Amino acid sequence: MARKLHVARVWQIEYKYPGMYGGDGQDIFYDILTMFEVDNSAEDAYTDDFEIARSGLQQLRKHISEQDETFRQNAEEF
Repeated sequence: MARKLHVARVWQIEYKYPGMYGGDGQDIFYDILTMFEVDNSAEDAYTDDFEIARSGLQQLRKHISEQDETFRQNAEEF
């Protein structure tokens, strides 16, 4: 019984809609911080540079990874 080895190479790039344009990602990130009450120094969603305490990011990670009551309440908005 003969065996054949088939090799194929495709060099193709497909561009797809990422779901967000412009400052949408920045708006969403700010909304997430606000929703989970993570303290930050941003005046509004359009502040380019702001600070978040490490403990705030750890708190956000805990909410999301453990899916606590705060996450469940805001799941539709999230």
